[in-house]
Amino acid sequence: MRTTVKLDEDVVRLIRGGMLSKRQSLEHAVNEALRKALLPGGNSKSTRKAYKVRPLALKLRKGIDPDRLKDYINQEDDERFLRMAKDSTK
Repeated sequence: MRTTVKLDEDVVRLIRGGMLSKRQSLEHAVNEALRKALLPGGNSKSTRKAYKVRPLALKLRKGIDPDRLKDYINQEDDERFLRMAKDSTK
């Protein structure tokens, strides 16, 4: 299909950069860019390396419940605030 499209200058620079680096025609570069943008998964696994997360063993002291860590932190913050308030009144 033949059509006329007005492209923004930044898009033209990107397309021309791709044309030069891959030695492609304008038609091929535009078609390839549109396919990547419009196809489901066009910019996913095929073009990006998978990111792997390695779990870290959580080693807590005896008596510390991992489900209550937020409570422990809040308690520590409260105690620190009270110490600072007490020190500032001296």
